[in-house]
Amino acid sequence: MKTILSQCLLNLLFLGIFTQCQSQAAIKEVDATAFQNLIKVEKELQLLDVRTMDEYKSGHLANCILGDITDASAYAKAIAVLNKQKPVYVYCLSGGRSHKAAKDLAEKGFTSIIELKGGINAWRSLSYTEEKSENQNQMRLESFQKLLQPNGINLICIQSKYCGPCIKMKPVIDSIAKHYPTVQLIKIDGGIDQIVMNALQVNEIPCFIVIKNGVETFRKTGIVAEQILVEALK
Repeated sequence: MKTILSQCLLNLLFLGIFTQCQSQAAIKEVDATAFQNLIKVEKELQLLDVRTMDEYKSGHLANCILGDITDASAYAKAIAVLNKQKPVYVYCLSGGRSHKAAKDLAEKGFTSIIELKGGINAWRSLSYTEEKSENQNQMRLESFQKLLQPNGINLICIQSKYCGPCIKMKPVIDSIAKHYPTVQLIKIDGGIDQIVMNALQVNEIPCFIVIKNGVETFRKTGIVAEQILVEALK
């Protein structure tokens, strides 16, 4: 009896390890150049945009299917038309949501998922082509430069309302704005203001840049502790 039970436990353990490895092996993350080269030669392209409709309208890759991962019904309908035995290329704004989607697709049995590293922001940083459903007003570079204090401290925040880490950073930025009123806080929309992002050489969000008296003194991407930002502003 013990031998049978032990064998069953070993089989379950092996199955769990095998399933985990299979899921991991199904997902591949590539940079924008590799992603572009791959989708160019794909004969039956399955390209999934997991952003929101508003983001899609502001610009998207040609021949993609929209499946907003924050909308369970829309997402389910989008992936229902995909062939699990063929590669699925997936992207979002900066990589967070596409990573979540890739894991979900692997769990659902898709055999090959290719993620765009850095999302469409990385694609845009290389000036690759995209289609637009509607025009959205970007911040002009001249307008951005006018906001900068040449003889003061500027905190530039490149974020998006659709980015998870950006949302987590909002209370931190609000706190800094409240307690450090002399700091010029400049907010850049990471999903729209591509001209300014290119000028600043930013392709990952959230990104925080400190410029003192016209000189960049600090730059960090991702979630940043408030104390670190405060120290950078001193």
